[in-house]
Amino acid sequence: MKRKLWALAALLACLAVFYWLSGYRFTEEGALSAGFPGKYRIVLSENTAYGKAVLFENLADGTFGGARLEKAVGYLYRHDGQAYGQFLEEGQPFEAGGYGSGKGEDRFQVFLKAAPESGIRTIAVGNHLEEKGPSVPYSMTLYDVMERPNEYEWSELTESYALFVLDDYSEKTWTIRAFDESGKLVAHKRFAGQPEYVSIQGEEFGLTYEDVSASPLASGSPTGKKSIRTVPLEIGGKSVELILHEDEKIPTDIYARLQDGEELYDLGLVTSYGMDGVQDITAADVTGDGVKELLVTGEMGASYAELKVVRREPATGEWAEALKMGSPSFLDLDGDGREELLGVSTGSLPSYVMLYRWAGSGFQAADIGRQLGGGSVSVNKQDGGNRLLYEKDGALLLYQLQGSRLIPVGYN
Repeated sequence: MKRKLWALAALLACLAVFYWLSGYRFTEEGALSAGFPGKYRIVLSENTAYGKAVLFENLADGTFGGARLEKAVGYLYRHDGQAYGQFLEEGQPFEAGGYGSGKGEDRFQVFLKAAPESGIRTIAVGNHLEEKGPSVPYSMTLYDVMERPNEYEWSELTESYALFVLDDYSEKTWTIRAFDESGKLVAHKRFAGQPEYVSIQGEEFGLTYEDVSASPLASGSPTGKKSIRTVPLEIGGKSVELILHEDEKIPTDIYARLQDGEELYDLGLVTSYGMDGVQDITAADVTGDGVKELLVTGEMGASYAELKVVRREPATGEWAEALKMGSPSFLDLDGDGREELLGVSTGSLPSYVMLYRWAGSGFQAADIGRQLGGGSVSVNKQDGGNRLLYEKDGALLLYQLQGSRLIPVGYN
């Protein structure tokens, strides 16, 4: 019996010596020091598929790093690689490091330290704006991050530090954003870039609108035209019909007439591309006065469509072309749930955006690019909203419409 006990004790002693010489220790700090001699303090640790991921401070020089610790027999740890020597430079919002490669469960870790004076409260790793280039301004809050749990990992700081354990290294997992206590974006590190503070670029700008002339519809019967389609509609509180005519000499030219009782009103050319070029015929209230107007959209060129808005004046009963404009688009630019009417270039350069509004007695238009000083303007979809991207002489600015003002919202 004693021999068996001695044999068991000898076996356990051999195992203990083997594990000790192999670098296994009972504590995370001990395992880290055994694998990479020094004195360390473990600030954060996360359980992983292989054992532990840790963020540590080097007590000798104040630098920090991240390490992978392998776990064995339930309670022993062994150093399995690390990245070290990270430190905050003066003026930096935060410093970040990464360790790991390849793909697989918990293969990559991101660790960072924020400057105490930065005001940073929460860190997010991830990106849902991957189609935007690194020079394109964008708008974002912590709320936008938290709405997308499949795109981001986020964590509040602990002693100015944060640690993330991810499955692989990618552009998404090496994009980092930092937010303050209110959820406002403070700093970011775009992929392949350095951590930097962000600021909104541009100045608030008031738009000036100009009146758009309306044209009364001429009455009369068409000549040299063949009726090919009739569309019944409710416009201005009346039942009317829109009649489409094909030009007998040029069959691809489609004209329209509005029939109100016995009267016919001429809307002119709708498209030069045959019936396939008639994009839309609808009744909608685009003026916001509770009365529907007639909207007819047709192709006029390879990348150009034209919208006619026909309105019946409630006071006089007269029909008029209240608006004729090119390349129409309906988008909610100010986030109030109601779509604005825009004219957006679909091929011309520089790109433009014309904004239209109803002013009570007629339409008004604002040429956004011209009022900003020339350059290119386009609609930029971000975070479920629509922003205006302005570019001139290499500078990029992002605006959101609020009433009659353009508010800069883009971080660079």
